Amino acid sequence: MRKRFCPSVLFVSMLVLALTSEAQSDFRVGISMSHVTPLSTFSSANIMDLESGFAESGYSLNFDGDYFIHRRLAVSARFHFGLTSMNKPAVSDWLEYQMTDYLSADSANNLYSVDYWQWSSPMMGIKLNYPIVINKLYVDVAAFSGLSIVKTPVQSMKIIDEVNEQVIFSENIAANHVSVPVMAEAGIRWIASDRIQLKVHAAFFQTGTKREHVSYIVKDKTNEVSEEIGRNTITTPIQTINLGLGLIYYLKQY
Repeated sequence: MRKRFCPSVLFVSMLVLALTSEAQSDFRVGISMSHVTPLSTFSSANIMDLESGFAESGYSLNFDGDYFIHRRLAVSARFHFGLTSMNKPAVSDWLEYQMTDYLSADSANNLYSVDYWQWSSPMMGIKLNYPIVINKLYVDVAAFSGLSIVKTPVQSMKIIDEVNEQVIFSENIAANHVSVPVMAEAGIRWIASDRIQLKVHAAFFQTGTKREHVSYIVKDKTNEVSEEIGRNTITTPIQTINLGLGLIYYLKQY
């Protein structure tokens, strides 16, 4: 019977190597910046799919603090910040699709506002390393999880209905969403000096989002909501690939 390769076998093997190496008490800090490429539903511009994220490329920042409990194993705290732009023409088309029955014949009366996706994620994880060239070049792998705070993006449309003396809105109203992220990373690290190291890395990041999108009518004379004409709860999974460069500094070394 053919044996299937399980990713956990590699992870366990590297962990065993780490546990059999000498202990040390190095502490290091790092910062890295990455180009973000949205994946799957997050990058979709399908106006007929409520979950479409319309995300375009962006950037992310990582701030790391690593405490080495063994030569090849570190416990790591990471603050991950990500931001991507949004496909504004596609979001405008999506808003129009939701509001087809209320669009004004005069396009100047159809006003749009679209901004961006943004998330902040404090996380904890572990980092493993293995030498390619001892004391010079290393392969690093890491895994993280924690909390993500996702900013609810602006996706709004305002239709000025002069004939009926009313204004129609379609917009997101939910507050920021909190979810549990996962992040997996692999990279190559070069030791430039006793204190300074440089790295290149690739990472996969995923977290969830939820927001309320509501459409309603406001009468000009009262300036109050007179009728709610639509409401949807939208969940869009954020999935990204992050490719970047980083700088690592050892605060203390034995």
